[in-house]
Amino acid sequence: MTAPQTSRFYVTTTIPNVNARPHLGFALEPVQADVLARQHRRRGEPVRFLSGTDDNSLKNVPAAEAEGIPVRWW
Repeated sequence: MTAPQTSRFYVTTTIPNVNARPHLGFALEPVQADVLARQHRRRGEPVRFLSGTDDNSLKNVPAAEAEGIPVRWW
């Protein structure tokens, strides 16, 4: 006897660049992905939702230094 196949829904977002002032566009993609994931969960489907940031981006160092924000090196 084989196990029944269940549909799975996987949604992910791109890694945003955080070297500029936040604006509405920064929130658009993660909010849309979250709405989509919630819709599928309400239907009873198993959902995997993946999002994140790139805290070690080299672009962040000059942007922080230009703003006078100290950068900590490990």
